[in-house]
Formats: sequence, C-alpha cells, structure tokens
Amino acid sequence: MTQTTSRFRSVAVALLALGLLVSCSRAEDPMTTVPRTWRIPGYKNAVFKDVMILAVTRDEDVRKALEDAFVADLSRDYTRARSSWKILPEHKDLTEETLEKEVRKAGFDSVLLIRLVGVDEDEKYVKPRKYYKREPGKHRYKNYYQYSYEIINEPGYFETEKTYRLESNLYRTSDAQLVWSSHSKTVNPETVDEGVTSVSQAVAGKLLEEGLLR
Repeated sequence: MTQTTSRFRSVAVALLALGLLVSCSRAEDPMTTVPRTWRIPGYKNAVFKDVMILAVTRDEDVRKALEDAFVADLSRDYTRARSSWKILPEHKDLTEETLEKEVRKAGFDSVLLIRLVGVDEDEKYVKPRKYYKREPGKHRYKNYYQYSYEIINEPGYFETEKTYRLESNLYRTSDAQLVWSSHSKTVNPETVDEGVTSVSQAVAGKLLEEGLLR
C-alpha cells in the first residue's frame, strides 16, 4: 500500500466518523412529522388571509407559546395570523357564543384550532455504536494528512420514546365549516420551546404547501 493511499484512507475514516457524530446528533433533535392531512372534498379555492390561532390547553403559558410560534411561522405578505390569547379570555371561561362574537368582531376569515390528542410512550433499544475520535498527530503542517484515532465504544441501552400527537383544524368563519385538518407527531422534545417550534414549523409548512394560506 502506498503512502498516498494510506493517507486518503485516513481521511475517509475521519469523514465517516464525522458523519456518524452528525447523524447521532440529529437523531436526538425534536422531530415533528405530519403523516396525515385532510381537506374538504371539491374545495380547491380556500386561500385565507386573516387567521386566528387558537391552542386548546389548560396551561396558559403553553397556549401562548404555541399560538405565538404559529403566528411567526404563518405571517406572510398576504396573510395575517394573530394569537387568540390576546383577544379571548382563558379557555375555561370561553363559550361558543363568546368565540363566535370575538372572531366576527375582529374580522377573521378562518380559525386554526390546535389541540393535543394524546401522548404515547414506547421503550426503544438503542444499538451499541463505535466511532473514531480524531486527534491531531504530532506532525507539523507538511504532514497534515496524518492523524491518530481513538476508538470510542458506546454500549447499547434502552430509552423511553415519548410521542406527542396533535390535531390542527382549520375552519372558515363564514359558516364554521372545517376546511382542513392534520395530525402531527413530535418525538422526544427536550423542552416545551423545542416541541412548540417543531410543531409550528411542520404544520405551518403543510398549510402553506397546500395553498390554504399564502
């Protein structure tokens, strides 16, 4: 084996190790998917421009965070999204009459209602893994291809995977008709803020992708 070939193999090992570290890091990030969406049959011209975001939860802090995140992700040049918490009282005091009155008074053409459907917990086995920790060698710049590697072994382990399932329903206010609905899954968010950000970006992306808002 030539010295050049050996050096290129060393570089390849380093890149492989880096790829493993990046993929493992991404796997731990909060991730939201939207596996299911539904749209009212035969209705293709639903483009809403003034939407109220209404998160149904007993925790007012979570409500505000979730609504504000959706407002940030849905507000565009032609669309205005507004948080319900700035207009409506706490959910425990909210009636259908009050909701309808405030929606019409504020001039909303649609309401996006978000609610937690359930939380699933599953035990998952994470396989053992091996990667190489790259450390600079003792050589100077002229031998920059030469490195030393320490092999790191991590044993397998069990972890609890928690999945938050949310339903997001878009209603048009003219007749309270459900126009669009989605079911999203958010896996293992480390904090409320991470989970909220992940959900809003995924669901808002679907709404924009399907042309319901612009």
